[in-house]
Amino acid sequence: MKGYHLRRSLWRISIFAVIILLIQACAIEMTGKPRETPQFIKRILNKNKTTSNAFGKTKSYAIVTIAAFPYILNVGNDAGTIAGILKSTSKKYAYLKSSKTIFHDTYLSVLNAFAKSNNFRLIPPAEAIETEIYKNTEGDKPVLGVSKLILAPGYKHYKDKNKLAKLAKKLNVDGVIVIYLNYAYRFSGVGISRIVSVRAHYAVAGIRVIAVNQKAQIVWKDEVTVNSDKLGNRHTIGEPVDMKQLESVLPTTTTRATSAILKKLTKKRIAAEG
Repeated sequence: MKGYHLRRSLWRISIFAVIILLIQACAIEMTGKPRETPQFIKRILNKNKTTSNAFGKTKSYAIVTIAAFPYILNVGNDAGTIAGILKSTSKKYAYLKSSKTIFHDTYLSVLNAFAKSNNFRLIPPAEAIETEIYKNTEGDKPVLGVSKLILAPGYKHYKDKNKLAKLAKKLNVDGVIVIYLNYAYRFSGVGISRIVSVRAHYAVAGIRVIAVNQKAQIVWKDEVTVNSDKLGNRHTIGEPVDMKQLESVLPTTTTRATSAILKKLTKKRIAAEG
């Protein structure tokens, strides 16, 4: 009987290991190499652009979508190790986790940062989504690439340029803004024959923005990814990340990413103003 239970436990671990390795393989395609934008996002966003004269203190905008990709996952180009897979069976460590909680903890700070920006006059986010115009305008499916998005409370997903342009006209603003957030981690270190790895882990936060004017023209399309300092300032054995520790750092990392993308817009706007 003991032998049966042992074989059954080993079988479960083997199945779990295969699943984790497949997830990691998919994550490499989805996210690319460390510090890089996910491959499928690159295909969706194509080339970043900014029409500088579309921004300034007199230009009005409304944020009509703020959403997050569904999982916190590894954006490195490494797959799991055997030691890491065994470690990930604990409650403390994991390879991936739903980003719902961290998104709900951070999206308001992103909205506040946009509201304080000198690059545009933003309709207060809470007011924009409470208008009858917004409520009565049908949104698009909350899907981007292969991911089902998590939406902030009260928000819809808009990605069709013509629909965004009509929404800008109805809201009587120069343009509307769509924001995507993603939360992740990466490792830096060395592995030994996929058995064990000695690595440091880092939080990674990304923000992607698309703004469309009343003529259905994309006037701002950009993305920024920011890495935190080494978590805990120590190395870890095995590849799963300490999710609690990671989630404690992601809010600050998200704030830095948001600040960085707004500073990029400011720099381009000021340069255009001469």
